[in-house]
Amino acid sequence: MLKYFKHISLRLFFILLGILTLLTAWAWFNHQTYIRWLIGLNLLVLATLAWWLARSINRIRDYAEAMAANRIAQKPQFGDSYLYRLVNAIAHLRDELNHRQHIENYVLGLTHELKTPLTAQQAALELLQDSELSTEQQQLVSRILRNSQKQQQLITQLLELARLENCDSLQTIQTVDLLAISQQATQDCETNCQAKQLQISVASEQTYYLQGDPVLLRQAVDNLLYNALDFATAHSQIHIGLLDTPEKIHLYVDNQGEHIPDYALNKIPQRFYSLPRANGRRSSGLGLNFVSEIMRLHHGDLILSNQQNGVRATLLFTKNTD
Repeated sequence: MLKYFKHISLRLFFILLGILTLLTAWAWFNHQTYIRWLIGLNLLVLATLAWWLARSINRIRDYAEAMAANRIAQKPQFGDSYLYRLVNAIAHLRDELNHRQHIENYVLGLTHELKTPLTAQQAALELLQDSELSTEQQQLVSRILRNSQKQQQLITQLLELARLENCDSLQTIQTVDLLAISQQATQDCETNCQAKQLQISVASEQTYYLQGDPVLLRQAVDNLLYNALDFATAHSQIHIGLLDTPEKIHLYVDNQGEHIPDYALNKIPQRFYSLPRANGRRSSGLGLNFVSEIMRLHHGDLILSNQQNGVRATLLFTKNTD
């Protein structure tokens, strides 16, 4: 008998309830003697609806638990479109999670295979630097060593990004002082700013607190600062500021330099997309993508915009409502 309830639509129950309710109301106003039978039929339909919904939800729960345990499970079939879409959404979510896990495992395997030969290569190059070489050979070894170090940094960034993309929520949540981490990031960046003859400052009238991961938020600010450092014109200024609006907290980094082309404003946070620096070199294209993923986990946004004399990168946080 259960097989006949397999493809029943939820709409059928509501149609029956509607008809029975109208008949019951008509019988009530006309003082019909069979009103008790109509009330009984209403209760019977409601009980059948409750039993059918409970059974359908149990089937969906068993399907979700089987997929969570990596067991083979047949997708439940429902005549009702709402339940059918729910089952498809669960299946799609599982596919997306498997895809993310596959990417992370692939990156982990790739980094493991690449780190060992790169470490050996760097050790050999450092030994060569200590040996007697001509000036041209020393320059060549130094260039290869720098490229090897960049490759290791790229591998580390890819690994961190893959782990971040595979997260749907923060693992660590603390009260973070945005002004404090901005000041710390500025102090750590002063040496690089002096090398390029840049001035860096933080301006804020008050302290702003946020619930989030302090390590990730500090990395986001660091990435914005070093990105601004790369594109800022020599002898100019980099400015960090905090703004408060009724619903948002803005942490922005301004640098004085060339504007970002309009076509690239939305593309820059994408993975591996980068614009040439003043020296003609390009970055790995992962820094701002990493910031974008950090903001996703904090339910915020990364916004890039051109200002009158440079570029502004803004971390837009939604205020805690609780």
